[in-house]
Amino acid sequence: MRRPAVVVFGDINVDVLAPVDTFAGLGGDYWAPALELHCGGVGANTALALAGWRVPVHLLGAIGPDPLGRFLLDHLRSRRVGTTLIQQTR
Repeated sequence: MRRPAVVVFGDINVDVLAPVDTFAGLGGDYWAPALELHCGGVGANTALALAGWRVPVHLLGAIGPDPLGRFLLDHLRSRRVGTTLIQQTR
């Protein structure tokens, strides 16, 4: 018997992290040696968690038609999240 899929409606974001060894002082600057891109947003995170538990899940939301949007689609698909309900908008 096939399990019904869950549809998650919510935001899909790119989280940009800049890991640092120490924090700059008050009013100071600090250059991070690298940036990390991660899939984020409550909707995307919920869908990813469900997929990790092997729950059939589709994500309903919108992303941009740019390299970051492609990054999000690739990441979600690689984790078994259905992306046919995600619209790419300008």
